[in-house]
Amino acid sequence: MRPERIKNFMRRYIPVGRIKDEPLDRIKCIRHTITWRCNYKCTSCDIWKIEKGKNNRVADEATPRHIEGMCQSPLLKDVSEVIISGGEPTLRSDFVELIMAYHRNLPKAQFGITINGWNPDRAHQFFSEIKRQSKGKMVWKNIGVSLNGRKEVHDKSRGVACFENVLETAKALKEFSRNVGFSFTFLENNIDHFDYCKRLAQSMGLSIHVCWTVMNERFKVSNKDLVFKNNPELIPVLERFVDADKIKPRGNVRRDFIRYKPNIKAAYLYDSVLNRRIMPCHAAQTFLHVDPYGDVYPCNFDLRKERILGSIKESSIDEILKSVNSQLLDDISLGKCMYPKGNLCGDSDINRSIGQVDTPAYRWYVSKRMFGQKLIEVK
Repeated sequence: MRPERIKNFMRRYIPVGRIKDEPLDRIKCIRHTITWRCNYKCTSCDIWKIEKGKNNRVADEATPRHIEGMCQSPLLKDVSEVIISGGEPTLRSDFVELIMAYHRNLPKAQFGITINGWNPDRAHQFFSEIKRQSKGKMVWKNIGVSLNGRKEVHDKSRGVACFENVLETAKALKEFSRNVGFSFTFLENNIDHFDYCKRLAQSMGLSIHVCWTVMNERFKVSNKDLVFKNNPELIPVLERFVDADKIKPRGNVRRDFIRYKPNIKAAYLYDSVLNRRIMPCHAAQTFLHVDPYGDVYPCNFDLRKERILGSIKESSIDEILKSVNSQLLDDISLGKCMYPKGNLCGDSDINRSIGQVDTPAYRWYVSKRMFGQKLIEVK
């Protein structure tokens, strides 16, 4: 495209295409990893074996009383989502009490969770009791059950025979949320199993969510499982996942962006990850991570000791947020921790940040349209 055409294109679409982003001055989401304990032996995660003594510090895990105390902060009054994760969350015997502590004190919040599906009866019992105690008022925004492929691939990746239990668990939990689905983690040997899982989910009336492996102090996977690293094999799979073929440009870029925003933002995420593009991250601004022992981090990816902001057992959220180092916020906003040493940050926090602002994805889409490029490609 000639330079004068580029200028005309930018003048035509960028000014009218300014998007109003969400304010980033309040905490909207809390992610709480309620335990590091896990009863699986996943090939993509070492939680089940590293720091074994520390992971079994059941007595040191934050209790519902700690949650009650934390949620008294006026800085959390706008929290609209609480994400529960692990380890395996349902191993907590006080699972119901923990969830209800959040629900009672953060009534605006909807909940999300991913579990491994090891015990359908136990999961159903927990969710039934929460529904009873909340009188049906607590909303599960999404419930994910991990599934990595057909039986032989899934069971091998999880280290135990559990395929049938996953299907039974997902089916049993459909009564508790409008969005129950499989959580699919891409690994080296299961890329060609995603379409199978997607079809299976559709046949069961479920959704499907994409995850990827990360590399940090707890998830010590090998480099071969970082399949989102310049991997052209993923492109057709991801194009189908984001329904790229449904995006039909009609002339006005801004209107097209608004019309297909969920699909375009998903494509922006995967195209950026494949090409190691810095994306927005609002860790410690709009969301926080609480680990099993009550330590607060900006996010659930970089869990080094120097990233601990404080402890809900010792300080209020007000005190913790007031002490956040400005240099840390600058490093996060510049994306210095997004691709550490060529690795990859976790999908959940990037996803949340992208959902809060339209401008970066819109500018990316304008550029793609301007140069006639595919939405997802490896450069």
